[in-house]
Amino acid sequence: MAPTFRAFALAAKRSQRKRKEQMPTHLIVLAAGEGARMLSDGPKVLHEIAGAPILAHVLASSKALDGERVLVVGRNGDSVSKKALKTDERIRIVEQSEQRGTAHAVTMAAPELEGKGGDTLVLLGDTPFIRPETITALSKARADGADIAFLGFEASDPGRYGRIVAEGASLLRIVEWNDADDATRATTLCNAGLVLAETGTLLRLAAAAGRDNASGEHYLTDIAALGRAEDLDVRVVTCTEEEALGINTCADLARAEAVFQARARQDALAGGVTLHSPDTVHFAFDTHIERDVVVEPNVVFGPG
Repeated sequence: MAPTFRAFALAAKRSQRKRKEQMPTHLIVLAAGEGARMLSDGPKVLHEIAGAPILAHVLASSKALDGERVLVVGRNGDSVSKKALKTDERIRIVEQSEQRGTAHAVTMAAPELEGKGGDTLVLLGDTPFIRPETITALSKARADGADIAFLGFEASDPGRYGRIVAEGASLLRIVEWNDADDATRATTLCNAGLVLAETGTLLRLAAAAGRDNASGEHYLTDIAALGRAEDLDVRVVTCTEEEALGINTCADLARAEAVFQARARQDALAGGVTLHSPDTVHFAFDTHIERDVVVEPNVVFGPG
C-alpha cells in the first residue's frame, strides 16, 4: 500500500470509530466515462496513476469506508470488472450500456439497492484523491439534518465544472456549464461530483431527473433542485481543489501523477523514511517503506 493510502486507511478507521453509524452504507462509483478526450480507445478509469488504474485509487478510498456494497457503474463491463473485482470482494459491476447521464447511471444501480435502507454515497470513478475526512464531513452534514449533501470546492480556474449556487451551506441548485448564464459561470464554487443521501431519496430523485438541458442527459445534479422543491434540506460541504481533481485529459492524468507522487513522498518523510533527493524518487500505488530506510536518488518503485 502506498504511503498516502496507508495514511488514508488509518484516518478512515479513526473516522469509523467516531461516527460509524453515520458513514455511508452503500457506495456507487460512476465509471462510464470514455477516454475520448484522452484520445484513447480504452475506458478512462483504467488509465494508470503510479502503476494502478484510476479506478483502483477510488476503490481504495471506498474500501476504507467499510460500506456494505460498492457498485461500479460503467460501460466495457468485462475490462473494468477484471480490474475492479481484484480490489474488493464487495464490488458489483453494473452495466450502463447507454450513456444517458449521471442520474441515469445511478438508476442503473437501483435493483441492487432497492429496499436496502441506509445512506448511499455517489463517487466519480475519475476523481481519485478524495480524503476520508471529507467523506466524514458529508456524513456529519447528514447527521446534522441535511437530507442531501453535495461536495463542492472553490476553483482557481473553474473552467467547465458545474457551478453551485448556494447561500452559505444551503445549496439552492447546481447548474452545468453548458446550461449556465454568464453570471452563474462567474461563480467559483464548483461541483466536485460527490453526493450523499438516504438511499431511497437518492434513487427516487435520480429517477425523476429530466433531460431538458443542453446535453440532453439526465443530470444527477438536478436532484438538488428537485429536493429543494420538496422542502428537503440540501447542503454543500467543501473540500480542497486538489481533492476534487478530475481526470479527463492526458494533461489531467500527468497532473494527478504529480499529486500522487508529492503526497507519497511527504507521507514517506513523515513516516521516518529518508529520501536524499525526494523529487527523483517515484512510488507505485502499493509501495510501503518502513521507517529508518534510506532511499537514494533516482529510485523508481514498481507495482508489487
